[in-house]
Amino acid sequence: MDEKQFVNILKKTEDKDTLIDLIFAFKKFPFEKREKIKKILNKEYLRFLEEGEKEKDFLKIKKLCSWLIARKRFGLPYDGEKVREIIEREKNLEDLRNRIYEAIKESYDENLDRKCCEKLSIQARKEKRRIVCGRFSRAFYIDALLLANSKLLPSSKVFTLLKDLEKIVEKSQIDISPIKSEIQFLEKLVSEKEIPFAQLIHGLKNLKDSLRNFEFNLVREFEEGAKI
Repeated sequence: MDEKQFVNILKKTEDKDTLIDLIFAFKKFPFEKREKIKKILNKEYLRFLEEGEKEKDFLKIKKLCSWLIARKRFGLPYDGEKVREIIEREKNLEDLRNRIYEAIKESYDENLDRKCCEKLSIQARKEKRRIVCGRFSRAFYIDALLLANSKLLPSSKVFTLLKDLEKIVEKSQIDISPIKSEIQFLEKLVSEKEIPFAQLIHGLKNLKDSLRNFEFNLVREFEEGAKI
């Protein structure tokens, strides 16, 4: 693959696996060939190749590819490179905030930002995704990470579990009022088509703890009755 072919594929593709292959191919190129390619690329592609060339962690390489795909699809409505330079150089937190604010203020492109929003909305609608917006802060950043790593399960799987539980309860003929609220929580979850995995784990843990307490109380009542 010559330099022009490499650059052409790099600029056109939005496939993550192809970008990963390009990074590994770039690493194997002779020094002169890598330098020729770098000279004909803009800052974003240059950053992609330079960071990919040094990176050994495969997960970080995948994240780098995701970053480039996002820049290709949506762009950035301010000078991201300038902001990045400030973050790398500035150590004082207050000065860091002020300089980032000024850099964004000076380079902000409202029309480009509007186009980014439109593209995101169209993609989210096609993929049936929900867009979550908020003022950027440490708390919102943590929430965003939790949302990004969240998992959904088909409610049908939990529905089967609940049905089996109901059959066991019916056969036992025991008053289940001590664990009723935990069962109702799970029943509420299965009313939706998909269930957040974290909520399901939380609900099952509560049910498990309540069952243990319920069992302990039954054994204690039985032992006290036997003593009488």
